[in-house]
Amino acid sequence: MGGKKAPGPDGFTSLFYKKSWDTVEEVVIDMTQTCFRTGHLTKVFNTTNIALIPTVPLAELVSQYRPIILCNFIYKILSKTLSNRLKPLMDNIISQNQSAFVPKRCISDNILIANEVVYVVNHHKKKKGIVVIKLDMSKAYDKLEWSFLSKVLLKMALSAYIDNLTSKGLVEGIKEINFDKFGILFSKKLHAPLMNHLSNILDIHNKDLGEKYLVTPISFQASKIQAHMGILQAVDGRITSWLHRLLSQAARTTLVKHGEMLDSKDRKLHLLGWDALCSSRSEGGLGFRKYEFNNLVMLDRNAWKIIENHDCLLGSVLKARYFPMTDFLNAACPADCSWTWRGLHTIKEMIKPFISLIVGDCKFIDPWCDKWIPTLGSVTPNPLVPPDPCVKVSYLIDDATRSCNLEKLITHFDDASVQKIITIPLSQLCTPDRRDWELSKNGSFSSKSAYLGLRGSGRSPSNKLWKCIWKINVPHHIQLFTWKAARNVLPAKIVLQTRMPLHSVTCYVMRDFSSNASFCASIVFDVESAEEAEARAI
Repeated sequence: MGGKKAPGPDGFTSLFYKKSWDTVEEVVIDMTQTCFRTGHLTKVFNTTNIALIPTVPLAELVSQYRPIILCNFIYKILSKTLSNRLKPLMDNIISQNQSAFVPKRCISDNILIANEVVYVVNHHKKKKGIVVIKLDMSKAYDKLEWSFLSKVLLKMALSAYIDNLTSKGLVEGIKEINFDKFGILFSKKLHAPLMNHLSNILDIHNKDLGEKYLVTPISFQASKIQAHMGILQAVDGRITSWLHRLLSQAARTTLVKHGEMLDSKDRKLHLLGWDALCSSRSEGGLGFRKYEFNNLVMLDRNAWKIIENHDCLLGSVLKARYFPMTDFLNAACPADCSWTWRGLHTIKEMIKPFISLIVGDCKFIDPWCDKWIPTLGSVTPNPLVPPDPCVKVSYLIDDATRSCNLEKLITHFDDASVQKIITIPLSQLCTPDRRDWELSKNGSFSSKSAYLGLRGSGRSPSNKLWKCIWKINVPHHIQLFTWKAARNVLPAKIVLQTRMPLHSVTCYVMRDFSSNASFCASIVFDVESAEEAEARAI
């Protein structure tokens, strides 16, 4: 919990409790345990301040304000404890349709699904049309009918808590429908009278779903850049209002690393190219990310989510449309597919070389297409018979002995493939098969490993020097100065004269050193002379 967040009525922040924990520890723990043991919370702890934040300029309606609740910190401790206890259960008790606020789910899935649905409706060519209805619940997360909530809790066998809450009248609420944001979208070949009749029955008069969904375009025309231009302009306007005008170079470095862009109007003298800056620190760069690769990594995450959890809502929707008879990695890209599927298919083909299978119960692995054999040349076996898409590797395993059925292997594959297959150790626990991300040590996907895999990594001969620079226990701007010296990009006269005419190239600070690299070595390493610094730099 943030140490400097706005306090509640008691005036205490998280920072106070952290600094004074030796004093308040016993009282806070006793109060928390008593609350969970008795189910009673003292009223003074539950008092809150409410601040109304306008969501639009010159707000006039109550609905145009967002209420921010400022709670006492004691209440935050209790709610955080409950949240942490419930978090492991959320994935099992909350429907897949709810993608936000649940660990391992991402609200961006809803954007991809919405784009896919709108694409299907707009490109539906049959006379028997289809229709999409957009419903909107205004603040649905904190406005629920108590009767509905009561039935849900009863179903989860929490009746004792229901009776306790009901008797104290602690939960009340209503469900509010926002008719202004309702919309209906028909496929193009439906007759107009039928459209009007259905709209009147549903009392929905907006014949479209709006231009945006979750701030992103919901449908695309010929130019994808123009469709997203509003987002680009909003981000650019926000950045240019405060973009590194008053920041040091070290601060600007941090800003760029966290996703902000350099000023395109900055015409200063640059002594090092962008490609060099984007290489990793161990390679002599600053670790900036190129946006073309970073965007691919963001798409990578969605692809890996479908690979790892093919039963997720996004995976189920795409499977029903594009690969009903196979899995995601072996799916094709038809000519009439959506922009969403085309992007996921492209990135899927790019990361295929980095994905392998850990053999478990063998019920998931496709023996003809998947990488499941130890890499001694080919990673898929050479078949002697036409591939059967219904056959899985489990067909080749004797369940009683948990060993390969040699007779079946010889029938289906050549001798070289059979020899590789019988060397695979089979688990006696019959754990499910799983995908392995080869770019990380633990087999789990990470954005950093995906970026390095897509970009490719090199090695610098001064690798040890770069590591030493960033490990120096000094402020970041001094580390940055030392790095510049090692890269020979300090604005010394001998460097500047390669870009502009100078009368003299003598530098009094570095006159005893033959290069910036040797000057840097004299800072990083414990040396006694310029000659020793030159040797350490080499």
